[in-house]
Formats: sequence, C-alpha cells, structure tokens
Amino acid sequence: MFNQPQNRPSFSNNNGGNNGSNNGRRNNRMPMRPQREHQINDEIRAYDVRLTDAEGGQLGVMSRNQAMSMAREQGCDLVLVVPNANPPVCKLIDYGKFIYDEQKRKKEVERKQRESRVDTKEFQFRPVIDQHDLEIKIRKMQEFINDGDKCKVVIRFRGRENADPDKGKSLIAKIMSLLTGAQLEHNPELNANRLIATIVKSKK
Repeated sequence: MFNQPQNRPSFSNNNGGNNGSNNGRRNNRMPMRPQREHQINDEIRAYDVRLTDAEGGQLGVMSRNQAMSMAREQGCDLVLVVPNANPPVCKLIDYGKFIYDEQKRKKEVERKQRESRVDTKEFQFRPVIDQHDLEIKIRKMQEFINDGDKCKVVIRFRGRENADPDKGKSLIAKIMSLLTGAQLEHNPELNANRLIATIVKSKK
C-alpha cells in the first residue's frame, strides 16, 4: 500500500488575504547620498585634475588617484571646485570647514545687502491734519529715517483745496521741522491733485 503524499506548505504571499500588500517586504533600496554643492573624493569622475592646495597654490596636473592619495596623506578632502575647466580643478581642503566658511561668507554678504537696501515708506496726508495725528505719523517717520529708509509724503487735495497748494508746502515744511536728521531728497513736486516729497536721512 502506497503512503498518501503529504500536503506541501503554501508559499502564497497573501499576508492575511491582502493580495499585493507591501507589509513584511524588505526595502532593498540603497540609501541616498546627501545632496552637496561640490563633488568630493570618490564622487569625482575626472581622470586627470588640476590640483591646488588650501591657499590656492598650484600643485600641477595629475591623475585623480594621485590627488586622492595626497588628500589621504594630508588628512583632508579632494574637492572639485571648477568642474567645467579642462582639466577640472580640485582643491585639497577640509570640506567641513570649507562649507562652514562658505556659509559664513554668504551670511555676511546677505547682511551687508540688507543693510545697504533702502525701503520707501509712503505716508498719506491731507493739507489740514489734526496735531495728534501728525505727531503719531512723525514718530513713525522718524523710526524709518533713523533706520536709513526713505519716507514718501503724499498730500492729497480735494475740491477747493486744489486752489491753494501752498498749504501742502507749508505742511511739508512743518514735517521737516519736527524730524531730526532728515532732509528732502528733492523739492516737492505737484502731480495733479497730489503734492509729493521724499524725505531721506541727512548725509553726514
């Protein structure tokens, strides 16, 4: 009598009946390298490179492998700094310190750009203004002037006010007398129903 064949275990990947489920599967993707602005060390694919030291001294043209050996001997990195040159230019530097110095330099440039940027703040007036409202606007204008920004004064005339633009000029003169360290960038200009003047920080 022949023995009955035993049932073989099923190798179905249903995982509880959910066909196509990714549960339990191992992710075999290789971890991605962090994005860098420069290629360094074994990321460099050029066969020959022109090598410089950290101070910019010329070390000549050599193979990438030779340059890598020099980098290892000096305990630093081989960094590709001019990829489009022929041959590409590489530098022997501490890449971490190089990035730190680059970020520091960029922040300094941005700081100087912010300091040199001049914004223009516009202030609307009528020829006749309450003294309290005028003082509030003067305080605000003084803050902007002290910061080196410009203040654009726009005095709007309505109806019969258009017949007497000198009231607007008198108001500008009063504003200037209440501000400190300020001067007119140019003489007030009458444009239709508006008298416009730009006030800037006084030049030392």
